[in-house]
Amino acid sequence: MPFPVSLLPDRATCDLVLPELTQELRVFKNQAETLDLRADQGQARVAERAAARQATVESIARLTPQVAGYAAGTPEFLVFNRLLTRAKRRLEDFDTPAATLTDTPLTPAQKAAAAFLQAVDVAQAAAQVPVLEQAIAEVTAHRATLPA
Repeated sequence: MPFPVSLLPDRATCDLVLPELTQELRVFKNQAETLDLRADQGQARVAERAAARQATVESIARLTPQVAGYAAGTPEFLVFNRLLTRAKRRLEDFDTPAATLTDTPLTPAQKAAAAFLQAVDVAQAAAQVPVLEQAIAEVTAHRATLPA
């Protein structure tokens, strides 16, 4: 849908509009990049945490039979039991929900709503960029048709 560039009667008016559109475009591009970066970082953190948790589960599986194979009180038992205890605590840490910045934890509905609103923000920022680019292109083309 073309923009009503006929509302811009002369080059001076176009020159007033173009910097505003350019600034808005810059803001939306930065917002889109920031939201993309946050999403990428969030996915990377989830993947890293899942890999670390899996490594801990594997350590527990490997250490449990070793501890069982030594007599209680022997130096080997003490060393492997200490390692097993640390691994179990680490697994508990992985399975404990992260603390939130608010006093009360978010409900599942609040978490879902926040995720939905973030998705809307991403889509809105992504949609604004081509609209602003089109507006800038149309104003620039219209400006070129106006007398100096």
